[in-house]
Amino acid sequence: MPLIREQLKSDPVMARLATHSTVDFRPIVASGFIAAVILAVFIAIFAHGIPVLVAAAVGIYVAAIGVYRLRNERRLLSDYSTAVATVSQRTKTEGPEGGFSYSVRYGFLAPDGKLYLGESGSTEKELPLEGETIPILYRRTDPSQNMTLATFVFHRFTYTGTE
Repeated sequence: MPLIREQLKSDPVMARLATHSTVDFRPIVASGFIAAVILAVFIAIFAHGIPVLVAAAVGIYVAAIGVYRLRNERRLLSDYSTAVATVSQRTKTEGPEGGFSYSVRYGFLAPDGKLYLGESGSTEKELPLEGETIPILYRRTDPSQNMTLATFVFHRFTYTGTE
């Protein structure tokens, strides 16, 4: 169901959470991506045949995804503002190991008065239901580039000063 301007909410608590946060880089996550690539290189060096091709493909795939995510997050963090978005659709899917994966579609009003829509990536963190609000981060120069704070991989947001 598409959002219309009248359905957007302005939750004062979520707005305070979105504006009073600090960003921390997660070195352990970055190290995990690097370790996966190094492991693939070692397998490629010491094995021959099909395992070499599989290891090379996995290493390249993991490295590409890691670099892509890190660049997107860094690009947003270089010139960002925060906002509170209203969830228009939430998807909950069952994971292969019994857990759940969540994703949302959302809309928010930027300072230019335009409605921008976004879609989160999949995460194991439980995201808000349809009609509830979620903090997001967007580029000041291009609000169409946005992401929910809950779906950042290489960065963590700590909320402070919510009085």
